[in-house]
Amino acid sequence: MGKNSQLSEYEEFLKKVFPDCRYNKEYDLLYKRICSFNIFIEILKKYINDEKVEFFISKIIYGYNMLLMYVPLNDSLGITACMRYITEQTLKCFYSYIFKDKSIKEINETSYRHIKDDIKSENTDKDCLNILYSQYAKYSNEVHDKLKLENKEIEYIYDILSGENIMIEKINEDINILMKILFIFLINNYEIKYELFNLSQRTNYEKVFSNKFHEKFDKLLEC
Repeated sequence: MGKNSQLSEYEEFLKKVFPDCRYNKEYDLLYKRICSFNIFIEILKKYINDEKVEFFISKIIYGYNMLLMYVPLNDSLGITACMRYITEQTLKCFYSYIFKDKSIKEINETSYRHIKDDIKSENTDKDCLNILYSQYAKYSNEVHDKLKLENKEIEYIYDILSGENIMIEKINEDINILMKILFIFLINNYEIKYELFNLSQRTNYEKVFSNKFHEKFDKLLEC
């Protein structure tokens, strides 16, 4: 399925399920990025062979796909909680790779504060981690603010659904950053190279994301 058919498919879906949703081009970008993410992450997973890392990748995929539901609802609390969830699962994906002796259950039960403290002593990419910490803190604060402020009455629900989504542009910027951090982490740590890709994987890789994305990741994959 080509990009144009994907985008029209999503728009058609929203018009059918959320007829009062105010659709705009940023929704197209969100959908295109998440579709590209799902394709590329499936390619990378073939070269990981790590049950714990793959478990947290599956949770990250779930988080991104849930955004496609929360965004057209214009549910700011749901969107914010979803972004925090994606960031947390990305951190746990890193954590599961670094601390190979810990089980999925142990990692799931480890709080954000303890994850951050444990990783401090490890020799890993501090710049990427600092971005993840910043994203997590930002969306955690926003969740708490919205829990305090958003006690809406029934009569306002229509206004929310039909109103303009003021978060979507920033969400697109942030998921672009989060996706790239995960890709870089997986490619570097599992030494994934383009030459390993089979014909189908190479074809799918060429279809995803933008030219700017390929300028960076072609070099990283030694394409």
